[in-house]
Order: sequence, then C-alpha cells, then structure tokens
Amino acid sequence: MKITIPKNIDIKARIIDFESQNEVSNKFKDKVYYFLSRIFINNSNRENYKDNYVRICYSEMKKKIGVRDYKMIKKMLLNPNDQVVEVVANFSTGKHNCKGFRIREKYNDGEMSYREISDKFSSKPVGKGLAESLEKYQFMFDYFDRFKLNLDSEVYLHIKKVAETLLMKVEERNVYQESLILDKIGYWLYQIERFEKGEYNPKVSDSNHRLNSVFSEFPRILRRHVRCNMEPLVGIDIKCSQPFLLACTLKSELNSFENREFESVFWKNITPDEKESIRKFIEISFEMDFYIQLLELAGLNDIDLSGRDRERVKKDVMLLLFEINKGTRSNNLIIKLFKSIYPGVNNFIEFMLNKLGGDGFAIFLQKKESDLLINTVSRKFNNLVPQAPLFPIHDCLFTTCEFEKILSSTIQSQVFEMTGKHPGMSFEYHLIDSEFVEKEIEKIWKKIKPIKTQRKFKERKCLIFQCNINRAKSFLDGFKGSKDYSEAA
Repeated sequence: MKITIPKNIDIKARIIDFESQNEVSNKFKDKVYYFLSRIFINNSNRENYKDNYVRICYSEMKKKIGVRDYKMIKKMLLNPNDQVVEVVANFSTGKHNCKGFRIREKYNDGEMSYREISDKFSSKPVGKGLAESLEKYQFMFDYFDRFKLNLDSEVYLHIKKVAETLLMKVEERNVYQESLILDKIGYWLYQIERFEKGEYNPKVSDSNHRLNSVFSEFPRILRRHVRCNMEPLVGIDIKCSQPFLLACTLKSELNSFENREFESVFWKNITPDEKESIRKFIEISFEMDFYIQLLELAGLNDIDLSGRDRERVKKDVMLLLFEINKGTRSNNLIIKLFKSIYPGVNNFIEFMLNKLGGDGFAIFLQKKESDLLINTVSRKFNNLVPQAPLFPIHDCLFTTCEFEKILSSTIQSQVFEMTGKHPGMSFEYHLIDSEFVEKEIEKIWKKIKPIKTQRKFKERKCLIFQCNINRAKSFLDGFKGSKDYSEAA
C-alpha cells in the first residue's frame, strides 16, 4: 500500500530514537507512517479539509494500529520538546472519542514523500452501495486509460497573465494576500504537472458516488485549455441541477405514494394545498432558467439576472435546499418567497433536512445525479459511440466537439426517460473570452481580498503550502514562454 507523508520530517530518525527509549511493536514504523498519512493535508487532498484539520477517531486507530501503539505514536509526535503534530479540536461525545489533528506548519510545507506499508492499513471495507457503483462505473475508468488528456500550449501564458492581474489587486503590498495568490498559482502548476504525467487518479466517492479525478479538480479558469488527444472539449451540464433533481424526486415519490407503493410520514400528513404546490413545482419547465421563473412568480422582474444578481439568487436557492439554521431560513428573502409560492416543497425540504441534515440531503441529491448522469446517460452514450471520449465533472459531461450533438441528445432522451422531465442544458466551449476570465478572476479575488491581517491569514495557513509559493515564484521569475516552462517542468 502506497501512502504519502510530509517530506521534510526525518521520521525514520525519530522512530529509531524513540524505539531506543521505548518498547514498541514490530510494525511500529508502518503504524507511524499510516497515522501521518491520515493527518497529512497536502495538494492532493486539501480541498477535503476546509477546517484545517483531519478528524481521527479512537475506534479507527484501535482497529488499525492498536490501543498501545496509538498512545505511543501520540507520545512521540506530541513531544513538547519538538512537537510534530498538534490537536486542534475535540469531538468526544459519549462512545465516540474523536479529535482534530494536523501536522504543524513547521513540518508541512506541502512537499510529499512516498512510503510502502502493509496492505492491512488500506481503507475501510467498501460498502454495498459503493461496491455496486465501482462495478457499474468500470466503463468510465476505461476512458482514462484509452484517451490522453493534455493541455494546449497557451496555458502557461494564461496563468502568468492571471497571476499578474491578481497581484496588481493586492492592497498596499499586503503579504497575506500575496501569499494566497502565489499559493493558488503554485497549486495550479502542481495540478498541471499531474495532468502532464497522466496522473488522472479517477476514483468514486464513497459518499455521493461521484466520479472524481484530476480533471474534475482542475481549476475552472484553466479548464478550457484541456484537450483530449489534442482535440478541444465541450462540456454539457444540467441547468439548475439540484432544484431539477428535487423536482424529479418529488414527482417520483408523489406518484409512488398515490399508487400506494410505499408509506411515508411526510406524504401521509400533507395537506391538499401543500400537495397542489408540489404539483406546480414539479410542472416547472427546467429548460428555461429556474431562477428567473422563481423571481417572476414572486413579482421581482426588475432584478438583473444576467450577472452578479443571478449568482446571489443561486446562492440563496442553495441555502433553501441545504441550510438547517432556522434563523437563516426565516430571514432570507428568497427562502421566504419560495415558501409562500411552494409551501409543500419547502416542507419536504425541511423534512429531509431534519432527517438527513444539510450535508446528508446534499449527498442524497448528488447520488441521484451520479446515478442519472453516469450509470444512465454515460452508459447509453458509451454504447452509442464507444469510440468517443467522455469525462464527468459532477453534473457536467465532457466530450470532443465531434460528438457534441450525440451527447446532447443522449442527455435529453435518457434524463426524460428516467425522470419524465426535460432538463435544461448549458454548454461550455473551449474558447477563452475576456469576459469569462474577468469573472473568474473576480471570484478568486473576492475570496482573497478580505484576508488582510495575520489573524485572518492564520485561519487558513494550514491550507497554504510553501512549496506552492516557491513553485509560483520560480514560474513567474523564470517565465519566457509556454514552451520554455513546460520543458523545464
């Protein structure tokens, strides 16, 4: 089993020194490596740890490395004389004893070192649902073996221009904003290196069953540079996919309940008016813009939905779907408008939130999306044109321009066949226009701009790596052109 640990820790020397003073088991070294790999936040996984730490539960460690060795590992790594690891959160409740660990900044610059350890430390057994998805998705894994993804020659020039634009926005040479920008540029370059090496790493999420890969993680602002066997890609996604999947779910459940195919506390207690509002929601045409329709129904036709206002409405609809805080739900204008128009739908959402939680309901809908787009649409497309490439990013499927019409018609026909509803679709082409780039840069800057003080920077510091900053500086200082940098990389 291959794992990654921080490169700048001489862990072997530490283990030898510790073993000379303490009695440990034969496999102690492997167990230390395993523990470090579990809490090592780096470029390949940092998107999963927005809270700056990794949650580790005693039950997992007891099973994987044993009670005594777990205590010994913590004793070694938490040694106050030269502490490698720190505990930043405690989740101990009842029988569950979990803590939030992270490697100290001193020992985590983001650089990785690889180790081989026993296969007994491999991930937990695959659940039935994930096992079925892995089997179903095998044809999708094959795409990454059959087709070569690469980048056009202009990607490095584009990165340089984006970096310079962002750095010009830095206020009064603020070192914290500058570090965030350089970290992001360095992370992009790291992703490109993986791309160029063919390290696509396709894998199925054990939670929402999405098929993730280096391609799905690739920055949106650079995605239009991606080619397949040097051919440009086109992406087709389902518009307003989460509200659309909600409508499909409601349609299916309502039909099943009325046909007495299943019992449900929610549907048994629904009022006639609530049921009617659900029917109206189900009948919405998602081929048109759902957000515009919602505001027209509410009489807010004067809101500009072509730019930032549309993003705000979209964000509020996500709050409607997944926010569990009652105060936020009762004070948000869009949620209040939606509740007044579709009270039955809002009650169903809140019923699911109480049952599953915000993250749980999101995963519930994402699983439906994965099954629909990968197991149904992609499988049909593969049968129709096995010679065509196909790569997913959540609710979007990418192929080459040659097969755009076939993919578009397959999405339409298969989604309608499975749900009884026609989806709206949007298209992402490889052309890079200035308006698109400016919008993406503004999105990036919006997140960086507020980080002006050491306190705010420190909150994110564990997700910012010196190796990225060094990589970005080297790139910008030595840039002579796309060809020169790609050869150097």
